Amino acid sequence: MMKKPKSNKRWAATVTVSAFIISVLLGLITNTVVRDLSVMIAFVVLILVVLLGIVFDIIGMAVATATEAPFHAKSSKRVKGAKESLALIRNAEKVSSFCNDVIGDIAGVISGGLAATIAISVHMNLPFLTALGANLLMTATVSAATVGGKALGKNVAISESYYIVEKCGIVIYSFKRIFTISKKEKR
Repeated sequence: MMKKPKSNKRWAATVTVSAFIISVLLGLITNTVVRDLSVMIAFVVLILVVLLGIVFDIIGMAVATATEAPFHAKSSKRVKGAKESLALIRNAEKVSSFCNDVIGDIAGVISGGLAATIAISVHMNLPFLTALGANLLMTATVSAATVGGKALGKNVAISESYYIVEKCGIVIYSFKRIFTISKKEKR
C-alpha cells in the first residue's frame, strides 16, 4: 500500500501569510525611506533590496543542494551552528521555498516598485528623459541585475553549499542565543 503524500496546505498558508506580512513591512520601510531621500540614496536602497533577493536565492539553493554528512560530526561535537545547519538541510524544501519564493519574490516586487519610484524622480530631475524612457531604463537595469546576480549566485550556492549552510547555521545559532539570553534576563 502506497503512503499518501503529506498535505502541505498548512505550509502554503503559513508561507502566504508570511509573504503578506514581510511584503507590507519591507514595502513600508523602503517606500518611506525612499520618499524622503535623494535619488542616489534611493538607488542604494534599491541595490540593497536586489542584493537581499540574490543572497536569499543563494541560501535557498545552497540548502537544497547541501548534504547532511559533514554536519553530523560537528553536531555530535556540539560545534556552534551545526545542529541548526542540519535542521536547515532536513527542512530544505521549506527553507528553499521561504528563501527563494517568499523573500526572493518579495525583493523582486519591491525592487520593481522602487525602480518605478526612482524613474519618476529621475524624469522630474532630467526632463529630457521621457517618463517611459526612465521607467524602461530602471526596470531593465533592475531586471538584468537581479537575473544576472541570481545566475552567478546559483553557481556559488552549488559549489559552496557546505560553507553557506554552515554560516547560516551559525547566524541562526547566534540569534537563538541572543533571544534565549534576553528571555532569561526578563525573568
